[in-house]
Formats: sequence, C-alpha cells, structure tokens
Amino acid sequence: MSIIVFYVQTALWSPPSFDGGLNLNVARSLLEGTGYGSYYNGFRLFPIETQTNAPYVFPAALAFGVLGVGLLSSQVVNLGYVVLFALALYVALRRRERPAVALLAVVLAVQAPGMAEYAMNGYGEVPALAFLFAALVPLARALERGARLRAAALALLGGVALSLSFLTKTVALIWVLPVSGLFALLALGRPGRWRLLAALALGLAGPVLLWEAYRLLSLGGLDAYVGWWMPQIGEILSQSGVESELQDTPGVLAKGWTHLGLLAEQTGTPSPLLLLFWLLPAPVVLAMLGADLRAGRYGRLLVLGSVAGVAAAYALWWLFVTPTEQAWLRRIMNGLVLQEVTILLVATACARAAWSGAALPRRVPRMLPLLLVPLLALPLAALGFNGQLVFRSAEPPPAVAAEVDVAEAVAALPADARLFGKGWWQAPVVALLSGRRIDDIETWSPEAVRAGPGSYLVWDRYALALAPGGLEELRRLYALEPVFRSDGGAVFRILPVQPEALPSDRLQRVVDLGTEDYPHVAGVHPREAGYRWATPEVTVTLERRSETRVAAGVTLVEGVIGLDGGSAPDGGPVMLRLSIPGCAEAELPVRKPGAYRIEAPITCPATPEPGPVTVRLSLNSRIDPARAAPDKRVLGFLVQDIGVWP
Repeated sequence: MSIIVFYVQTALWSPPSFDGGLNLNVARSLLEGTGYGSYYNGFRLFPIETQTNAPYVFPAALAFGVLGVGLLSSQVVNLGYVVLFALALYVALRRRERPAVALLAVVLAVQAPGMAEYAMNGYGEVPALAFLFAALVPLARALERGARLRAAALALLGGVALSLSFLTKTVALIWVLPVSGLFALLALGRPGRWRLLAALALGLAGPVLLWEAYRLLSLGGLDAYVGWWMPQIGEILSQSGVESELQDTPGVLAKGWTHLGLLAEQTGTPSPLLLLFWLLPAPVVLAMLGADLRAGRYGRLLVLGSVAGVAAAYALWWLFVTPTEQAWLRRIMNGLVLQEVTILLVATACARAAWSGAALPRRVPRMLPLLLVPLLALPLAALGFNGQLVFRSAEPPPAVAAEVDVAEAVAALPADARLFGKGWWQAPVVALLSGRRIDDIETWSPEAVRAGPGSYLVWDRYALALAPGGLEELRRLYALEPVFRSDGGAVFRILPVQPEALPSDRLQRVVDLGTEDYPHVAGVHPREAGYRWATPEVTVTLERRSETRVAAGVTLVEGVIGLDGGSAPDGGPVMLRLSIPGCAEAELPVRKPGAYRIEAPITCPATPEPGPVTVRLSLNSRIDPARAAPDKRVLGFLVQDIGVWP
C-alpha cells in the first residue's frame, strides 16, 4: 500500500522533469491545435530533442484537455502506465509462476533503482516497458493455441503492442527485434505458422506505417520528411553509441569496468554484487529454457527467454556500447527491472528443484540449487533495499517544488513580455506550467533583446545547477534585474541599457589562466601549483576593440587519447580548435605531447568602444580516464594564456 501511496503522491505533488517538460509541451501544443510540435524560438514540428512519442504524448494531451495543465495532469499518464506495467508484468509471469511469485516480481520491479524518478515525471521508459509485457501476454498465448484463428489474432495484438513500445521510445528496438525473432522461431514449430508470422508482421508494421504517414502529412511533403529524418538518424546512432562524438572511455574492457563502477555508484550496490547480478543467473536460465523447449512449453519459453535475453542485451549495450558521457541510470533502469525479474524466476526454480529434486539432472547434487538461492538473493536484496519506496517520502525536494513558484511568477508577467532562455536551457517545465512561449537569447542580437516593451530571462533550476557560467556570460552582455528568485529558479528583467562592469569584474584582453583567477571563464578546473587543468572545451570572455588576432597557449601531456599515432574519440586526428564565433577560427593538428600555440586572425571590424568577445578553445580528445585515475575529473589539457592581440 505504501508503494501505491508513493506513486500517487508523486503525481499530486511533483512537477515533471526537464525531459518530461519537453515531451509534455508537445502534448500541450496538440491540445491547443497547433500540431505535433513545441515552441522554443519558433514552433517546430516533431522536435528532435523530444525522445518520448505518440503513445505517451496523445494520452497526455487528453489529460490536459480533461484536467487542465497542472501537476496532476502532467503526471497522471505516467501513473496510468505504471499501473499497466504492473498488471501486464503480473499476467505475463502467471504463464510460468504462481500468483505469489508474480506478485513479488511486481513489488520488486516497481521499486527497482531509478523507478522513483524515471517511472514518473514525464519520462517514457516505463510506458515503453509496459507495452513489452503487454505484448508477451498475447504472444505467449498464441504459441499455446496452435493454428487457430484466435491464435493469429493474439499474434496480431502482440505485434501491435511491440510496435507501440517502439513508437514510445526508439530504444525499444532492443527488445522488439529479439522478442519478434524468438516468437517467429517458436512459431515455426507450430501448425499455422505462416498465419502467425503474418499476423505478427502486420501488428508490427501497421502502427509504425500509420504514424509515419501522419508525420509525412504533418511535415507537408517528402522533402521535409526526408529532411527531418536525416539528422534524426544521426541522433539515434549518436545516442546509442554506435556512432558517437560524445565523451567515451577507450577500450572495450576498460569501458565495461568503468561503467560497472558507475552503476555501482548510481545504485549503491558494490561491483562484485553487480557481477553476480548479471552473470550468475545465465546458466540456470539456459537450463530452464532447454527444459521448456523439450517439453514443448513454448509460451513459458517465450516469457523467460524474452525477459532474460533483453536484460542481457541491456547489460551488454550499457556496459560496452553506450557512451560514458551518457552512462546514466535512466538508460539501464529497464534492464535492471528485467534482470530482477529474471533472478526471481531463477531463484524460484532453484528453490523448487532443491525442495523436490525432481527437476535436477542425475549428476547435479541437490545441494547446488540450494546454494544458488542465497547467492541470487544477495544482489537482489541489495538493489531492492537501495530502490525501496516503502519508507521513502514522495515529497519533492525544495528546489523541485519551488519550480512551480517560478512558473507562477512567469505567468504573472505582462502579456506582451518577451521571455528568453539560453541555448539548451529553455525552461520547458516553466513554459509548460505557465503557458508562456520562450525564445533562445543566443539567436537574438543584444540590441533586439533590449528593445521592445519588456524582455525577461527565465533561468530554471536545471540552469542554476548545471550552467552557472551561462548566467555570468549573459551578465557581460545584459543588465539583469532580478524580479523573482527561489530554489526553483529565477526570473530577470533585461534592462534596456548596457551592463556596467565593476572594477573587480572588468574584462581583460589577455589572461594567464595558469596563474590568475579570472571570473569570465568556463571549462577549467581550480588552479594548482602554477598550472591549471582544463576540460576539453574552454570558453572565456575577453575585451576587444581593435585587436586583429586571437591566440592561446596549451600543453598536452601523456595520456591524451589519440596522441602518438592514434585517433581521437571521434575517429579523426587529435585537433586543437580556437574560435571567436563569426569572427575567427583556426585548427591545429597535434601528434605528440608538448607545448602548443594556436592563433587565428580576427575578421570582424574593430569597434569604437571596447566590447566583449567570447573565445572558445577546444580539443577533440581527453585524458584517458584510466591514465587519470584516481582523479575522476574530465581532463583535456593544461591551459596557459588566452588573449586578443594587435
């Protein structure tokens, strides 16, 4: 009961997450009749940053229409999918186990690490997983009913559910393909096999084709449709780790070990227990699948094979393929849920075998499955303890709850006010709850921002926590007057005047970051004894009037990935880049450790009065984390002076 209370209270008290806000703004646009898209610096159909799609977004639009836009309506669809997931999991496991075991699996699954945050709050992971188990129920029954017409209808229904899971989250391909393939192999041994396979294929293809037809018509033609898909394919490949320029750990084994350590930190479970968690059930699962195959229990085999196989696929993908920069708990959470269910099924089978002995091969001692039960239970108990919701409060942290106050402050601004975010920091939750449109200040000239009836900067809790340098950068360009502040964010009025720099805050033309503490820089670590480490990307704001070139000095040390004849993480040569956006740009290939100097001519005309310029210095590589250990910081190079020169 306390678990149910937790989820209901979350729906009543918590605003959605940043990513959830992106998803739900599309639902709001549908409700308002503007189409399947969202507004940020203009209205865009099918925004690429929205990673949860129609099977979640359309019900959310319906919830907004019935309940209005608020906390409950932004969470109620997630709550409904949690219920669907629990019911579908229970019914699917009843193909193999007694009610008590199936119910215990549900209790464990809804408390898996990450579920408290990612089952709700506008995320699509659990809705997609709910469709997986909803598919296993009819597919397992179809295999048990042979070639009857009803079996084909069940296969069709299962295919539709798998298709809906893919339409919810593209990552569902990790189970759509293997589950469909396993069903097809098992169906080949049944009468009416071709009818079953045709029904499954129709169920898989139908919803996807209808959705793509809707997208094609909404975008207005084939050219726009192809133009939308091209960057989307690149984004999918990048996010999955197949082709990615994101920060990563070199070497398959080193990457797997690094990610295992990250998972230990994220779940609060020691790495040795996680190794038991992922590896120990495998031989027993194979034995159970073999027994089901020999006995012709194809429905039971499909359920266990799908759950265990997809859990293994998740582990391999997250540990060895996904980029280290995105090795988040959210991306492995569904795999943890599936592996917990697998371990429970395996432990139950071992306990049953130890009790009766009837299911054991002759040469397997009866004590072996009895010993396996506590070994399987140990990691399951550790993960369950760290994810438990029984004693966890659903009351949101102050910063999360205060985001509602920020939205109310934004809603109360004058109707003709222009609201701005900065780059990625678009305050989607504030935009959703306030009903106001936000533009990207980076695409506007300072003169245009200052002009007009009134301009405001919306800086939500995510920007406060993750982009503190962004606010300081804007203060160099704009005079910002706070009109609202809280733990959940801030709102600033952008005054129609030039900002005034304080004497201690003045910009410099040249700065030696190795020896100076300069406030207008991002991407560097604290100074040490005469030197300073930088991340692979440094941004510094300098003063410039008539200077004609920009230059920087750096030192690359042993351990940078790709030096001495190798390749950078992006597959190309290791390269230093220096730029002033729109005014200067230079690249310098580097092949070995040492001191380097890079400079570029400034092509923008001189200005009568000194003004700020943003200089970006970057390296397309980094220090190998294994070489940097135990230092866990992201290290790129040692930075020295950066400046503009006559």
